[in-house]
Amino acid sequence: MQWLDRVKFGNGSNGAPTTITNYFNTFTGTSGQTSGTISAGWVWDAPVLIHQSQGTGAGQWELNWGTVSSGTTITLKYPLSYTYGTGAQIVTLHQYTGGTFSGTHTGTAWNGSYGGIIALMCNGDLTISGTISVNGIGFRGASGVGVGGGIDGKQGEGYGSSTYNGTSYNYNYNGGGGGDFQVNQSGGGGGGGNGTAGSTAPNSTNAIEGIGGIAAGSADLTSIVFGGGGGSACTGNDGSGQSGPGGTGGGAIFIFGKNITVSGSITSNGSNGSGQIYASGGSGGGAGGSIIIKCQGATIGTNKILASAGAGGTTGQGYGGDGGVGRIRVEYADSISGSTSPTASTAQVTTLKSQIYGGMI
Repeated sequence: MQWLDRVKFGNGSNGAPTTITNYFNTFTGTSGQTSGTISAGWVWDAPVLIHQSQGTGAGQWELNWGTVSSGTTITLKYPLSYTYGTGAQIVTLHQYTGGTFSGTHTGTAWNGSYGGIIALMCNGDLTISGTISVNGIGFRGASGVGVGGGIDGKQGEGYGSSTYNGTSYNYNYNGGGGGDFQVNQSGGGGGGGNGTAGSTAPNSTNAIEGIGGIAAGSADLTSIVFGGGGGSACTGNDGSGQSGPGGTGGGAIFIFGKNITVSGSITSNGSNGSGQIYASGGSGGGAGGSIIIKCQGATIGTNKILASAGAGGTTGQGYGGDGGVGRIRVEYADSISGSTSPTASTAQVTTLKSQIYGGMI
């Protein structure tokens, strides 16, 4: 249950969810310990989400309770279930009572250390009539290249390390590979991956196309990653060639609440790759990200929850590959109605009901 059985659904101390507020910090800590190291001191008494966003153990996550920080040491209420190293972050969650979220929240972009996440906790009934979006704030698309002829494209960012923009047509974990210049042709960038692998850039004569990023995470979202970034295209033989950036992957959304109704939208879409700027290929699209909802009852409408792929650029000597779709998971105690795109993994978890009520004390 990723400590949801202990943290429950909060105490409602932040009132109705008129805004969604998360604070981010880097984090390292050791399994079994009740403290960890952050990059800057905070004072808090609130539920926290800890996520290994990149590096060793990427995708693992849990809920805990941050009680106090002294300098760069944070004290936690419960022992850590995983070890977290470079590439992990800690995120505070506000505790809402219920009501209607009618605004727009787009989240903080992943910057290589933290961000890319929206997380909220609600111990009452929640209607989302507005927009909650982490579109294009996950793993970063590769930088465009040029100006010049025959310059190889770059790799999009993936979950394996903080290094991206490497010059290779091969995938970078779930980041797409860059186009590789051969003879007089420009290969497109590969798409990023997540729920499905990204597409390798369509064939160009006499060029090597960027390979799509691999599938990542797990269907039940016990392992959660951001959508992979798209690779960028190489330039052609023209000395003025220049390619645009790859698309950025979708981030991650965590929603824990009582009864959740979605009449607005919850989205974690990858962004599109660029078409050629001049004498180059198209760059790869970013992959859809990850969305997880745990609740008592879920009324989610028809395709109002999306983790769609970004498209590859479609102008140039070689088109970019499309990103893969993301992952969506809904766990509920009583009932669920509606559909998502891609189709959500769902599970009835009856213990969620007691956890929701326990959080209302």
